[in-house]
Amino acid sequence: KFLQIASCDNQTEKILLGDFNCPDISWLSGNIIGPTNSIDRNIKIQQKFVEGIHNAGLSWLITNEKTRCRKVGNTIQESTIDQIFLSEESISNDFKILQ
Repeated sequence: KFLQIASCDNQTEKILLGDFNCPDISWLSGNIIGPTNSIDRNIKIQQKFVEGIHNAGLSWLITNEKTRCRKVGNTIQESTIDQIFLSEESISNDFKILQ
């Protein structure tokens, strides 16, 4: 579904973000970590995801800033969004993570 949304209507700017649970993707390089000819189903799915991102012409924003805080029991748990995908890289010039 994500790749369908990413690929449709090239006239519209898109911002897609979330936790994609893709542990075998190196977001710094945009490649799969490990052999690309793997028979592992999860790696194949993630490889297809990376190919779809490239085919849709999306770029991604990498941030180390915490984007979510929540209280779990007596502890504050901080998280970072996995990825922010953009149809136009210039959109990220105005991004700001609010505290």
